[in-house]
Amino acid sequence: MRRPCIAVTCVTQMKDREGEMRHGVDRDYVQALVAAGGAPILLSPALDEDTLASLLPLLHGIVFTGGGDVEPSRFGERAHPKLGRVEKDRDHFELDLYRAARRREIPILGICRGVQLVNVAAGGTLVQDIPSQVARSLRHDAGPREPDPIHDVILEPGSMVRALAGKSRIPVNSFHHQSVKDVAPGFRITATAPDGVVEAIETLDEPFCVGVQWHPERHTRGTIDGFREAIFEVFVQGAAERAKRARLSRSSKRAATLSGRR
Repeated sequence: MRRPCIAVTCVTQMKDREGEMRHGVDRDYVQALVAAGGAPILLSPALDEDTLASLLPLLHGIVFTGGGDVEPSRFGERAHPKLGRVEKDRDHFELDLYRAARRREIPILGICRGVQLVNVAAGGTLVQDIPSQVARSLRHDAGPREPDPIHDVILEPGSMVRALAGKSRIPVNSFHHQSVKDVAPGFRITATAPDGVVEAIETLDEPFCVGVQWHPERHTRGTIDGFREAIFEVFVQGAAERAKRARLSRSSKRAATLSGRR
């Protein structure tokens, strides 16, 4: 059985020993997608528009991954004093990628920075610094060496994330200081932390487009009531269905072409 091709966006500003810029991604994303039946393909922000246009028809799903802060000018604000590292080239690349993917109805999963990027690309805004902008906020940045859950999220009735979790509240890890503020048109908030910080958004219609603020790929397999497996499996299933439709469409076009030659 063919695996659907899943693009995984790369982080920038990773430097090698010679001081040159590099692009890469945590292997947790790749391992989670492979375990769910996908075939991950890493997409570098260095790709030009023509190359990206050539790749898009080959993609059946896209994961927008974690990383630095989104440039505030992208959602009409000035930089907050607590704004962290910004990846302007990555912002430009991923905003274009998101919009092209939506036009093609490619399934999308946003994780951490990914949910923020999706919200901005669709017309929403962000909280630039939770500790200074959200009153009585919980700890949301556990640091890179603490993958274990540090707070709960409350999942909304009727949402995909609640259906996948099988309950209304689950514990999650947390590695961010920005979050969704004004949710983009066409999306709804489907999970929040007890302090009100937005933890997940979903589209109101098809195709699949879900963003979560925590990192399910970092959860140990089998923990968090199977949410890690469930979110990646349903996403890869949506990508597989798109791949199947694409194959059927190509077959129909070939058949029509052959028929016209007779």
